[in-house]
Amino acid sequence: MSLIQHVKTQSIRFKLVGLGLASILMTAATMIAVGAWQTTNFAAVTEDQVDTLIEKDLTYVAQGVYNLIKAQDESVQQTVGHNLNVARHVLAQYGSVTLSDERAEWNAINQYTQAANQESLPQMTVGGVWLGQNHDADMATPVIDDIVGLVGGTATIFQRINERGDMLRVATSVLKTDGSRAIGTYIPAVDPGGQPNAVVSTLLNGETYRGIAYVVNAWYITAYEPILNERGIVIG
Repeated sequence: MSLIQHVKTQSIRFKLVGLGLASILMTAATMIAVGAWQTTNFAAVTEDQVDTLIEKDLTYVAQGVYNLIKAQDESVQQTVGHNLNVARHVLAQYGSVTLSDERAEWNAINQYTQAANQESLPQMTVGGVWLGQNHDADMATPVIDDIVGLVGGTATIFQRINERGDMLRVATSVLKTDGSRAIGTYIPAVDPGGQPNAVVSTLLNGETYRGIAYVVNAWYITAYEPILNERGIVIG
């Protein structure tokens, strides 16, 4: 009787212990599951927050770069505008621009395609003096070198070749890759793609072009002002 009672007591005790352990294990498993879910949820939330922060930072950086470029562009445009005013003043000091009865032979080279044409054009004079055909960067070119000496950058005087409006560099400080002045190169009235050249079309309308333009072998921020004869016709 007593033996039997002891065994039952032990059995009940083991059952109680087993239930306690099971309860603990279930609680632990539940905590682990909850913890795992919270960790996953936290990671997802954190990832979203990081993405949001990165997006905000990128937007801020992009806006900053845009503002910097815009400010730089405005500064350069102001400088180019000032330089054009100086060029106009220097040219006026030399005298009026006219086309002489004398003619000059040119090997006119398309600045885009490098195709060459032989052109016979009236000599362009400033104050009655022909600008010449100076390829040598070490030799002075009137008007042009005076402008560059005052404001830096580059300067060019163009002469209109034909009715279409192709514009020939007859005096310039722009250099070719061999170091010589790029006289004899011209801006075609029509770009290689078949579209009217923005610079030429603006000049032919008697207006000043301001903006980016391809110049011989590189892109520049530029300003071009038409040269008119006494009848108001664009000659360069």
